[in-house]
Amino acid sequence: MSILVDAFGSPLRSGGNRRFLEVASRNGRHPSEPIRSEGIRKSVDWHDLAAAVSVSRRLYANNGIFRGIIAQKNMFAIGQAFLPIFKGKNRAWGEKARKWLVDVWYPNSDVRGGVFDFQTGLFLDAIALDRDGDFGVLFTKDSDGFPKLQRIAQHRIKSWPHERFVLEGRFKGLPIYQGVIYNRQSCPVGYRVFEDPIDPIENTQFKFDDIPAPSMQHLFEPEWYDQGRGFPMFTHGLNQFRSMATSQEWEEMSMLIASAIGLIEKNDVGAEDSIDPSMLASDANQDGGIQSMTFEGGLVRYFRSNSGAGLEQFISHKPGAEWEMFNDRLVRIVALGANWPLGMVWKPEGGGTDTRNAILQARQSVADRQSLLLPIAKQRIIFAIACAVEMGALPPCEEFMEWGFSLPPRIGIDDGREQKERRENLKVGLSTYRDEIAAAGGDWQEVRTQQEEETRDLLTRANRLSKEFGVPIDIVINLLQQRNPNQQIMIEDETVDTTALANADHG
Repeated sequence: MSILVDAFGSPLRSGGNRRFLEVASRNGRHPSEPIRSEGIRKSVDWHDLAAAVSVSRRLYANNGIFRGIIAQKNMFAIGQAFLPIFKGKNRAWGEKARKWLVDVWYPNSDVRGGVFDFQTGLFLDAIALDRDGDFGVLFTKDSDGFPKLQRIAQHRIKSWPHERFVLEGRFKGLPIYQGVIYNRQSCPVGYRVFEDPIDPIENTQFKFDDIPAPSMQHLFEPEWYDQGRGFPMFTHGLNQFRSMATSQEWEEMSMLIASAIGLIEKNDVGAEDSIDPSMLASDANQDGGIQSMTFEGGLVRYFRSNSGAGLEQFISHKPGAEWEMFNDRLVRIVALGANWPLGMVWKPEGGGTDTRNAILQARQSVADRQSLLLPIAKQRIIFAIACAVEMGALPPCEEFMEWGFSLPPRIGIDDGREQKERRENLKVGLSTYRDEIAAAGGDWQEVRTQQEEETRDLLTRANRLSKEFGVPIDIVINLLQQRNPNQQIMIEDETVDTTALANADHG
């Protein structure tokens, strides 16, 4: 029995060749694409990933919008925060450990030292997440046992394209793909890290080491459940960014050419007229007569004119509004996949509602990034504390894992109005003290501790002054700490303006 097929070799169906899922229909309106049924690990091979990372790094180094979105999001997510906060009950030990972390380990946590302190390293980690897709951080120690963090760039985690199984070493026989070593349940158990040769010409032999997973953090933001390596944040729009960059380069070249042309002269010869008297005039008359000078700051272009001579100014209309609008459209398309409001870095919308929506979206993006960074930051300081105890720099404590971090202040919409709403919410119980302090970039326990110290200091001073001058302690407290700008107190049935007293005292 013969079967009729279409131009693509698919059997014709009764009623046409339209399928229930129209995307599966093959026709001349859409180009034919191969059907990929494997997982994302195999769909994106080493070449595709390396190409995406290479383009992403180049754009980050040269494109302001690309760089601005990545840098701004992570600046709001990290800022000058991520200082350790002890959450345990042993406050004395926690304060000592916190002081060691901030004063000793934070400035020296990275193997490179110098400007690469803990917070700077965390910011660079966040940048690498978006620019490169993933990275590694190796937990190591120096010769004295001091804990160190060593960053492993994305391109150093790799394996040979044809390699499918580890041939030797501690992971012999286990599957390996793009530098990640898996067990039989597809769980990462190790990473192949290549040395970064200083001179690739002299280092002809590539050396590597297979690092156990517990010794190295491999961080990326997963988008597929079977994903083993991270992708740059703008993978979906790298070609659009490249097109915009090329278009802008050509337009800049066009504008430079246009700027160099000042006048257009049309004459019958199409060039400089050798018999034009102005061309015979000398720039400097040696006989003391009238001196003349020809100004040609801009270039003059000559065109043959069969209908007579003429002189006109050259006017360029490039780049036009259409070019601007089309590039804006491309920017908005690629920014949609970045999880960051474009209005924060490029042409913000004018309406107040649009601005509030953009800031709310930015808040969610910052919170999402912080939720990824907080656990890895905690793991790092727990490693540091464990090493400090082992070195004898800190005494042992059962609560050595009870740590949190300070966070940057939340992005504000209308600071005055928002603070007033937050105070009212706190009064009626719609929010908590912890929530409000966290929104301001602090920790409520630290604030309570500081308030306790200041209250103790206030009462100590007030009690001493009350005894010294025979004045009730509540009056002394009001004089030391005035919460109401128009507050008045009574001393021996006389009304006293505390504002005047304070001013007189300062005078």
